[in-house]
Amino acid sequence: MGHLYHPAPPLDPVDLQEALGMYPRLRQSLLAKMDMCHLSALFDLRYANGWSTHPQAAGTLFHRTMAEILQTLQRTGEQQIPEQEAMEILYEQARQRGVPLHERICVSAHDLKLVRQGVLKMTHHKFTVDRIVAIERRLKCFVRYQNDAGVWVDREITGQPDAMLLGDEPDEMVVLDWKLTWGLPPEPRDPEKQDYDDTVRISYEGYIQQRIYSLLVLRTLPQINRVTLREFYPLWGQARNATILRSDLEHIEREVELLAEQFDTAVMAGSFLAGTQQEGDAWPASPGKHCSFCARPGACPIRREVRGEGAIETSEQAERAAAEREVVSVIRDQRTKATKAWVETHGPIPVKAAKGRRMLGWVTNGGGKRAFKTYTPDDSDMAPHDPRLERAMEESAREAEAAT
Repeated sequence: MGHLYHPAPPLDPVDLQEALGMYPRLRQSLLAKMDMCHLSALFDLRYANGWSTHPQAAGTLFHRTMAEILQTLQRTGEQQIPEQEAMEILYEQARQRGVPLHERICVSAHDLKLVRQGVLKMTHHKFTVDRIVAIERRLKCFVRYQNDAGVWVDREITGQPDAMLLGDEPDEMVVLDWKLTWGLPPEPRDPEKQDYDDTVRISYEGYIQQRIYSLLVLRTLPQINRVTLREFYPLWGQARNATILRSDLEHIEREVELLAEQFDTAVMAGSFLAGTQQEGDAWPASPGKHCSFCARPGACPIRREVRGEGAIETSEQAERAAAEREVVSVIRDQRTKATKAWVETHGPIPVKAAKGRRMLGWVTNGGGKRAFKTYTPDDSDMAPHDPRLERAMEESAREAEAAT
């Protein structure tokens, strides 16, 4: 695992054969980018070739180290790696002596500490090495779509799981994916519900990753009927699992076919107008959590303040947003105390809302518990309109904001 080199898509339109010649196979990572945002996938191809951030390099070093540790355990038949041996493997991998020059990475001392923490955590973990089927084995399969010209196109899809292990069931394969991050996905509140979807347990980018890996495994190993993606978070010592059944395979195939066709169509259209949102722009932008992973978020045509979950691009912006959130929280607490006092004396307060009449006050639910909240009133809750009271409330709000 190192730098991934892909040619940048052409500026001018090309035909299908030229597009396929430029990208004879589609990696899981590229399709995952395409799934999140076409423009971000283009930025990766155009600007993120041949380099990696420090966190990405740290992840690469951790993956290389864990691959060597698992291979060592396989050779020795042991289930646990001694701490000192694990550290020697880490520093040997950090030297990158057997790595081609173009695949070498730059891991800062600060991020090397993070890798060391993760490896030390793994020395306390026991591995069932007899269940390991493959370590960093590249899988491939083909999907087929019919383009708008009626031509059938076969596309090779590839992916390289960190490790593959036999599951608890005889027809189950576990795909292991290391996540060297403190960003642990939350546990579901009620996993026992009938409509519970276990994909909520894995990371945001893990959903499409899981589906493509499942496609590769189910196509490669006909005896496997269940594929479980196991995201392991070494810094927490925790795993998150999500399972796909063979009965889901038809839908996954169609999804990957769509992604492959969308990519080919965009490449053939050229990238000269990409990001302009003009007619002929085949690389549309789509905001979301993935904006923080984008190689060039400043070039996105979507204004940052309207990107929703993707509004934060940098750590500086994150810190500023966190500080603003604290201020908003203080203001909300102050307003809540003041409005509660008013309601206790004068009754519910009318609230201006785009969705019709709303009131702020105490509401009693079916269990007899009271909650202070906005609600849609019936006619009995509506007090006569009092212009003087409304002006006084607006003046009070302005004074409170000025004081804050």
